[in-house]
Amino acid sequence: MLCPCQSGLSFEDCCSPALSGISWPQTPEKLMRSRYTAYALKNVDWLVETWAESERDSLDFFALEEELKNLEYTGLKILEARGDRVSFEARHREAGGRGGRLKENSRFIQKDGRWYYLNDQ
Repeated sequence: MLCPCQSGLSFEDCCSPALSGISWPQTPEKLMRSRYTAYALKNVDWLVETWAESERDSLDFFALEEELKNLEYTGLKILEARGDRVSFEARHREAGGRGGRLKENSRFIQKDGRWYYLNDQ
């Protein structure tokens, strides 16, 4: 099975090691790809674990779980990855079949040698 993040690699060789806790992504781009894959696979635990600690208190986990129930993620395009920022476009389809896109310029922060999602700016 190809990885949902559309890296061209198999899921086992790409995002699976991160989502299964075997290894932590070494760059912001790889972390972002693993987060996209978590959205596609509806893995809320990985999304929460990879959010910067400073942002977790403001998250509505119930709303996130509900959002994931109603969306199917259908594609990812990395627009730019530089330093602590990754710009991307994610495509999705709502439960009723209506498509949509999310463009984001994500910012990441490193703590104790690990990258975490901070916010979109």
